[in-house]
Amino acid sequence: MKPRLWTSLLVLFVLVVLAAAGQEFLPGPGRLAPRWEFLLSLVIYYGMRREKQMAMTAAVWCGLLTEGFDSLPPGTALLLFIGIGFLCGRTLRGQMSDSLLSCALAGGFLVPAWCLAQYVLLRMSGACGPLPALYVLARVLVAVPLGALTAGVTALAAHRLDWISANVDLENEYDSDELSA
Repeated sequence: MKPRLWTSLLVLFVLVVLAAAGQEFLPGPGRLAPRWEFLLSLVIYYGMRREKQMAMTAAVWCGLLTEGFDSLPPGTALLLFIGIGFLCGRTLRGQMSDSLLSCALAGGFLVPAWCLAQYVLLRMSGACGPLPALYVLARVLVAVPLGALTAGVTALAAHRLDWISANVDLENEYDSDELSA
């Protein structure tokens, strides 16, 4: 195997462990806000910024961890994460610019969609009772800026770690830390 593949997998492993720890142990920003979706944000980053094989690997690893953390029906998080990785890689990557901001924008609408999908799946499986529609709508609306923030921070950290390990170059002028005078 190529040396770059090993470093890419090692970086992905470290990022998945950190994302899972952050998602499970960081308290949510409020009662109405959902939790921080770092694992989904990692799938968004890999789908939009890395090659297809790494994106699908990230989707499988993050989907399996989400399966273990949530009480969703078996296999649904894995399939949805693979679908989100495919959507980011095939559709959004072609429509949006290749920058960290585009990852944040994608997180701004994919994280609320994931929150709504979680509620629907839990409701259909009987794991949760009915909630008022206004409450569900408020949680989805709060997830928009929360998802954008989480996806943006995750993409910045993941891209920086990829860059430090020489897996990627700074491809976009807006990805650098330097300010031009």
